[in-house]
Amino acid sequence: MDWKNIKTIFIFTFLILNIYLGIEVFEKINPDLQKLAEEQITEDRLDHIKYNKTLPIIKQPLASISGSSKKFTEEDKKEFLKENSNQKIDIKSETIINATLVEPYPLSLESEDGIKGQLETFLGNYIPMSDDFLYLKHDAGRNLYIFQQKYSDVPIHFNEYINEGNLTGLIEILTNKDGDIASYRLTYLEIEEEGEKRKVIPARDALLVPKFPPGTNLKNIELIYFTLIPNEEQFQLKMFVPSWRIVTANQEIIVDATDSRIIKIETTEESEVE
Repeated sequence: MDWKNIKTIFIFTFLILNIYLGIEVFEKINPDLQKLAEEQITEDRLDHIKYNKTLPIIKQPLASISGSSKKFTEEDKKEFLKENSNQKIDIKSETIINATLVEPYPLSLESEDGIKGQLETFLGNYIPMSDDFLYLKHDAGRNLYIFQQKYSDVPIHFNEYINEGNLTGLIEILTNKDGDIASYRLTYLEIEEEGEKRKVIPARDALLVPKFPPGTNLKNIELIYFTLIPNEEQFQLKMFVPSWRIVTANQEIIVDATDSRIIKIETTEESEVE
């Protein structure tokens, strides 16, 4: 038996064991070392993204929700007229409020923020559920100002057009040739929470999911409710999950805010969405 070789093997074995035990002891003594290294990598990746705003912070947990179209009744018409009688109300296909103003509502076309304030005042004076909507954009091509429905102060973002038979939660405000409000259309989602509320991932973590290349110009990131069902016409009930909507110079990416999964990626063009 070659004791010299066996001795050498034992020496190397104990050396490897000591190195392993040393690493284990070192990590126990310095439990935050790996975390600090990962955080540094995260910071380095975020430094590659150009963004001139502060990332939003969401502290409250959110549940997934389901939405179905509200069916308006004659009693609902009375509520709208009770809010303001300067409008004629018709109901189309049970789910769309068509309102025509008897006298147009004047808008002074100042700054964008000024117009938003005037529009919000108009909604508060004419629409019973106006607190459930927030400003989305000005669609200059269709001459419309659009508001979208929200839940827990989070916008429900999935369809920017009111079409008969489609599920939407929108207000479309139409102006006349003088720039005054002449009419509006409204659809409304009746919302139910689904399952337990869950903590949403931070915006900075959502930005790491798509693996953006260095120099990416981030235009906007916002928390939204987004549907997993793409076809609007085939469903009268939709599920929505809290999601991060990330807009760069040439892409729009939706990341599930509960499990860091990419839901949707599409190429974008320059738009007026804030």
